[in-house]
Amino acid sequence: MVLTRLLDVTLTLSTCNLAFRGHKETVYGNDSCPKGIFLSIVELLAKYDPILQELLSKPKGQIKYLSPKIQNELISVLVQKVENALRLSNLAILSIENSMARNLNFDDVINTFAEQKVRRKEFK
Repeated sequence: MVLTRLLDVTLTLSTCNLAFRGHKETVYGNDSCPKGIFLSIVELLAKYDPILQELLSKPKGQIKYLSPKIQNELISVLVQKVENALRLSNLAILSIENSMARNLNFDDVINTFAEQKVRRKEFK
């Protein structure tokens, strides 16, 4: 469920051609420091979503799937799925088309993400 929400944020930023990161990439610390759009949206959604609230309340050092590396992995997996769906090869995709993004199967995307041997943790 956490990854589904993070994939939704990733798709939203990608379809709008928005940058993901800012100068300070942490959910801890000074709230006045720009965090980037990805983390800012996750924090905004957490105000209304108990699953994201729980994720953000975890202590520093626990798996949260919010690091720049994980953001890049999410983008990479989505790009792979779009390329496969469009049967494109050797092309740089700069943004994910809105119509294609709406047809992605998140379960398949999450499975591909997990197969890449990134840190695994079961969230419910």
